[in-house]
Amino acid sequence: MTTTAITTRYVPQEALQRAKELVAKADGIVVVDLKSAEGGVAEAILMKKAIDYLETKRKELVEPHNAEVKKINADFKSLTNDLTQARIKALGKVNKWKDEETQKADEERLAAEKKRQEAEERARAEEERLREEAEKKYQKEVKKAEKKGAEPPPKPIVAPVEADYVPDPIAQMPPDKISSQVGTLSTRANWKATVTDVKALAKAVVDGKAPEVCILPNQTFLNQQARAFKDNGSPYPGVEFVNDEIPITV
Repeated sequence: MTTTAITTRYVPQEALQRAKELVAKADGIVVVDLKSAEGGVAEAILMKKAIDYLETKRKELVEPHNAEVKKINADFKSLTNDLTQARIKALGKVNKWKDEETQKADEERLAAEKKRQEAEERARAEEERLREEAEKKYQKEVKKAEKKGAEPPPKPIVAPVEADYVPDPIAQMPPDKISSQVGTLSTRANWKATVTDVKALAKAVVDGKAPEVCILPNQTFLNQQARAFKDNGSPYPGVEFVNDEIPITV
């Protein structure tokens, strides 16, 4: 096993050499009995100490710079936060206007459609009335002709009644893109899912109507529960608490 190629610009030379020696030893470790196991543990402890030393040296070098970086970020973040909130406020007003104009156009369109349907219904009713009236008159003429032994008159044709509908002007829908001298604001679809009934979703998964990925377990919560219950076992069906031991050196 070899060390990754690194620069020695910041790493102390003795620490670099020690790290290389410990890394090289890893390939030569052979554990066949208790004594050799103790030797492997000893090497692992030395490696951990080397890691801690390197981490300490790294922090000594970066912490002064980190403090300055934090100050710089804080200065810029204060301004960008204010500008972000101002931008949200400005766009909120634009979007509010667009929503109002869209709603207005929709309402006027629905009102115009209702007016058209009502006009067409009146026209149909008037046409039906005229047809019935013409039919009654025709039947009377037919009876008169029969009494006289004459040919019946031709059946009258009722002309269609046009709907007395004049469309009103409808407000225009706001454009998807709003341009200015400095740029253009446009919108895009941004679909999101909201779980409104967890039990219904879980049942759909059980019934095979939805994939299991829809209800992935909350691993953070379950791990917290495992640490709380420990050897007492899991109170949740389908969940097992396992002690996945982590090796540590003391």
